[in-house]
Amino acid sequence: MLIGKKKKIANYLKERKDNFSNFDLILKDYLSGNLITELKKIGLSKIEIHLDWFDDIKDVGIQAKHKDYFLDIQIDKKELAIGCSKSEPDCDEFISIDGEPDSCYIYSIIQKRIAQI
Repeated sequence: MLIGKKKKIANYLKERKDNFSNFDLILKDYLSGNLITELKKIGLSKIEIHLDWFDDIKDVGIQAKHKDYFLDIQIDKKELAIGCSKSEPDCDEFISIDGEPDSCYIYSIIQKRIAQI
């Protein structure tokens, strides 16, 4: 990821002060390197992370593997979309992430989904 994008995200989080959403907590984990650590803890491997950071679109895209399955995870300010397939997954499950900020909530959603495969 470009240094400029990381700086934009850091500035965005600084502006949020301590009023973080679940999306913001994932961004904080990304910047600290904790996002990959947490995803590995729940059993994901071959993790690739892509951030879209534009005026009108801000999201975290994650592609990973669990066993013989590929996962596609998209996280934006309002929801987490997740798909799982043995070939090319399409996000087919959409879960609202509004509510009390807790980054463990996001990881638990992903963990519940992979427990189903």
